Amino acid sequence: MADQGTLFEAPPEFDPARLREHEADFTPLGVVRQFVDWLCARQPNGWSPLACKRILDPSAGAGAYGAVLRARFPRAHLTAIELRPEERPHLERHYDEVIIGDARVELAKLAEAG
Repeated sequence: MADQGTLFEAPPEFDPARLREHEADFTPLGVVRQFVDWLCARQPNGWSPLACKRILDPSAGAGAYGAVLRARFPRAHLTAIELRPEERPHLERHYDEVIIGDARVELAKLAEAG
């Protein structure tokens, strides 16, 4: 179990004023790491993160999941969807593709495109 100092570490892009302005929250990096570890541990035997080809983050925010996922799944194509355009510079550091828009609309477009 991670200690609380690491578990609740804020992403480098964390800006409390900006989050208040948008009524947004962030997922601490330690929580993201713990969740990704938990998810990977529950995959079938023989499963490898290197086999993962695409990962979609439908509410990317400041990119905490992207930072962890990029390290864990180095070969995967990471796509971020985020409503706030000002998050693009943070997201472009970790994601291969950044889509700015409403996740419900963008997910429907992606589903149609196959």
